[in-house]
Amino acid sequence: MPNDLRRQVTQAMHEEHMATLDLLGRLEHTVAAGGNTPPDAGEQTTRDLMHALLSNLEHEVTRHFDFEEQRLFPLLDGGGKGELAAILRREHEAIRACTPKLLDMARRALGKGLSARDLDTFRHHATALIKQHQAHMQREESEMIPALEELIDPQNDWELWNGYGSV
Repeated sequence: MPNDLRRQVTQAMHEEHMATLDLLGRLEHTVAAGGNTPPDAGEQTTRDLMHALLSNLEHEVTRHFDFEEQRLFPLLDGGGKGELAAILRREHEAIRACTPKLLDMARRALGKGLSARDLDTFRHHATALIKQHQAHMQREESEMIPALEELIDPQNDWELWNGYGSV
């Protein structure tokens, strides 16, 4: 992704992608490093990760996806990139479908902690989310953001940027 994004809205999307990729990397490390032991609910690192995961999946991803679907994908549709918008919509649906169980597991990890039996379920859902979400953001970074950089003019960028918080 180029470092010289010209539009505020594409810059915001890029920054949120990078923050989410960082979070997914931390989750992936936790899943890989855990062995046969569930993440320790008493460790601050685990608590911070689970809080960040909950916040990201419950709030940021929802707001981010809604904004893309309501405001950015129609621009792609109208700009001859409808096939890309359709793929991204399907990816959003797949990511949304795999998040409820992982959210439940993260809440459990923060509460009573995960049992040894929960560990396989946690790993399965975390790995599925990581794989789907990373691939999705790579597509958005390599295809969507460059397309939007060309489709969005300065006035439209201003309107989109100001409307981002209201979604």
